Amino acid sequence: MKNPIVKFYEKYKNDNIEINSEYLKKIEYQFIKEPQKLKYKYNIINTNDIWGANDLFEIFISYKDNLEYIVSPNFYNYNLDILALLDNHLIKSLKGHQNQITTIRYFINNKNYK
Repeated sequence: MKNPIVKFYEKYKNDNIEINSEYLKKIEYQFIKEPQKLKYKYNIINTNDIWGANDLFEIFISYKDNLEYIVSPNFYNYNLDILALLDNHLIKSLKGHQNQITTIRYFINNKNYK
């Protein structure tokens, strides 16, 4: 199954739209062999809710800045916390949910990809 972002790229490449090549390298990256000897370092998030119906976090690469982020529901206040994955700092806490969040998904906005 193709990555949805790769499908997005294929859809627009024929329209002569400039695509961020560094972004495509990241999303199309494939491991040559399975990573070995991974070691636990520390918890990234300690407020993540454990009661999801699906994956209860989403990791994505932003098309606009080519950086990695993680989005996780906050168990204590029901916010969606967005953290920069490389340095583990809180970017934004999205408010508005009144109950537990059971799933998170990230989709590219086809109307605003530049």
